[in-house]
Amino acid sequence: MKVIVKEEVLDLDPYNEAGDIQDFSGFTGTCKKKDFESAVKDNDTILVSFDNRSLARLPQAYIDHAEKVDEDYTKYYFYKSDLEIVR
Repeated sequence: MKVIVKEEVLDLDPYNEAGDIQDFSGFTGTCKKKDFESAVKDNDTILVSFDNRSLARLPQAYIDHAEKVDEDYTKYYFYKSDLEIVR
């Protein structure tokens, strides 16, 4: 199912020494419908795989940091309350 990240949703940690934090507001992607529907509380997490349009918005420094710490920058866990279903 397609979802969009609500406004003012930030990454938890800075991705560089300058303290820059990734703002995921307006990012779109997909998640498993089962995962979204089974998340009962607003603070339940759901894995979202970003679409190509959103991936193109990521700063290269964010991607470099993710690769350095061996994380997958193409996906991110969000709270259910951070997401809206795109119809």
